[in-house]
Amino acid sequence: TVRAIGALYAWAVENDRMPTNPAARIKTFKGKEHKPWPEPLLEEALADPQIGMAVALFYFTGQRINEVVRMGPQHFKGDYMDVYVQKTKSFLQ
Repeated sequence: TVRAIGALYAWAVENDRMPTNPAARIKTFKGKEHKPWPEPLLEEALADPQIGMAVALFYFTGQRINEVVRMGPQHFKGDYMDVYVQKTKSFLQ
């Protein structure tokens, strides 16, 4: 978000629309990669009757939480499933 806003303000400064770029003073968050789940923990989570399906949907589809929570039986078509991806506004199969 900071980079996007910074780019907008940089354009505004270059085109004499703004005197300065306020986003240039914001320190960006240095995130780290997520570590994969340890195999034993993944196997335990997949076997759990209460959370196994949710874990499987996240793990095997790679979808975001807002997409997984909308998945239901209507999305399963035989051996595959239709998934709507909000980011690209398209269906995956």
